Amino acid sequence: MSISILTRWRKAFTTDSDGNDALRTVISGDQDLGGGYILDEQTTTNMMSKGTVYHFNASGDKIDWTDNADHDFGESDFAFGIDFRLDVGFVAALANGNTAGLLKATGGVGYAFGFVIDAGAAYLWLYLDDGSNEYKRRAAVALTEGVEYSAYFILDRSATDAIVYLNSIGQTLTAGTYGNTTALSAVGDIDNGAGLDLNSSNAEKMNVSEVSSFNFAPTAAEVKDLISGNIPFKWQYGSQTDVITASADRDFASWSGNWDGNGATVADGTGKMTVTLGAAANNGPRLQTTFLNSYSEGKVFRVSADIWQGTTTTTSYRFQIGGVNSDIFTISGSQTNFSADIVAGNNTGHLYILSTVGDNTKTVFVDNVSIVPLGAVALYTQDSISETTWYDKANGNDGAVTGAEVLNRPKNDEHEGIVVNGGFLNLGTPTELTIATGAITPTQTYHTVDTEADAASDALTTVNGGKIGDILVLRAVSSARSVVVTDGTTLLIAGDFTMDSAQDYIVLIKNDGTNWAELCRSNNGA
Repeated sequence: MSISILTRWRKAFTTDSDGNDALRTVISGDQDLGGGYILDEQTTTNMMSKGTVYHFNASGDKIDWTDNADHDFGESDFAFGIDFRLDVGFVAALANGNTAGLLKATGGVGYAFGFVIDAGAAYLWLYLDDGSNEYKRRAAVALTEGVEYSAYFILDRSATDAIVYLNSIGQTLTAGTYGNTTALSAVGDIDNGAGLDLNSSNAEKMNVSEVSSFNFAPTAAEVKDLISGNIPFKWQYGSQTDVITASADRDFASWSGNWDGNGATVADGTGKMTVTLGAAANNGPRLQTTFLNSYSEGKVFRVSADIWQGTTTTTSYRFQIGGVNSDIFTISGSQTNFSADIVAGNNTGHLYILSTVGDNTKTVFVDNVSIVPLGAVALYTQDSISETTWYDKANGNDGAVTGAEVLNRPKNDEHEGIVVNGGFLNLGTPTELTIATGAITPTQTYHTVDTEADAASDALTTVNGGKIGDILVLRAVSSARSVVVTDGTTLLIAGDFTMDSAQDYIVLIKNDGTNWAELCRSNNGA
């Protein structure tokens, strides 16, 4: 019996963890129920077989990331995701005990995620190393060559063990032959000693289409959202950079005077903040938005602080940011860290640490205050793939590609911003490039260019990247600073061209593996 189009549409939608409508796919773990879904396993958002991927097929194929704070998680919760397919012959190319395809720390201490060969089969594998303790686990279910997977490794530090989700189904972790029984709780600080790489160390063949990392531990329901491609706004563009701008306002190593009392009084407590409470309820220290980095309404922020009693007997406290209160927590006379995840209700509210009841002239102590935006701290997707660089859509921590081949590239290459709209060829909104030692590296067709360190004038001698046939349109970002496009090096142009106006343009074409040739220029400035 045929299924009506209305029934198909009803089946095509589900509800995500925030209660919003979302497209349902087979990858969500639900059954097809007679073929009624609009999206099936061939048309899910994880379209590796049809989308752009990196293909690793030789020893030394890799993607490297330099060390940065967004890839370091210390003793905090975090998660990593990877979309992949193992080619037929992957297992045969490796011996038992070999690990492969690992997103791993390059400095020894840190973490690694990937695959291990155990008893002639490939399994997901997790490795943590704090310099003293190693934690090694593999998933219980073997992987099938030629099948596309989305895997998420979740590290909740309060849990007994890490969890691996494969296509949203939780996987039991086991020591296996090549694991160990070290408890997750025994592993301390796993900040990377250096950078990261994703590599093909043993000439095994695999495809990778997406890598992501998060500075929190998603629940099972939240993992389904991530696998289906529905990253909610509240988790977009997370960061490991604290919203509180001055370190002295976080650790009180010195007294800045930026905190105020909000019905209480505050003072330097020598390495901590001493708060003398007022008589009214909901009084306590405040840090105004002047001393915070900008933050967005609707984003999730983890607010934390050490809070403990001095002379006060009050125990009920809460945080507030963006006009939204956290749940109440109970303090004691012991220095204890408290944290709460808050969805900001606006982008103008100050940070408060509030006593819910008054206790006039009594003291409480505060230290180690932090506000961190939760979410994707790194996001590498199919539409940010290029031959030389895997662009990070979260924080700009791009990966350098060596050897890995790009497959299934769309006809318009990585330049997805070029569209025909109502009869116009639209190049999209230009993004700014800043000259660095004479060079820029464009990522799309249309860019503005600024001088290095806002110098009055700067020579542009080298344009990196691109492939034969790419068109590049450049203009100066400001009439106050001159960009001198210089003939030679990688630029084949009809003499130097000074763009000293925001209305000056030059158009180039990549005519071989190295050089960009001029098509035309327009000196429109006064």
